[in-house]
Amino acid sequence: MRVSKKNDSISVFAVAGTYVVVLGFDATDATRKQLLGFSIHRTDKTEGEQYWLLGFRTFEETYPNPPRGSLISTYDNPVQDFLWSDFTAKPAHEYVYKIVPVSGKPKNLQYGEAVEITVR
Repeated sequence: MRVSKKNDSISVFAVAGTYVVVLGFDATDATRKQLLGFSIHRTDKTEGEQYWLLGFRTFEETYPNPPRGSLISTYDNPVQDFLWSDFTAKPAHEYVYKIVPVSGKPKNLQYGEAVEITVR
């Protein structure tokens, strides 16, 4: 399944397979100039679960030395890339991903207007 959606500041493109969902992001020039990354929230409509996805990267200012292999919420430490893969997807599940552009400073994050995208 392939689906895309956008708002005035970001666009999201998703490709869902049986066990993986790949999310690609883009941002307008104005948004990109201030962008720190993207926070990603996932709702599993099939199992009724919802949470902020986890990543590995942190900001030096807020978490300088995370233990190797630590998983950190993308809400506090947004994805610092324009591509993200969710390898925890399950077959025949409906997911809603909420992608939030994050700007500001690592110790004072500003959350922009989210884009929500639904995949199965």
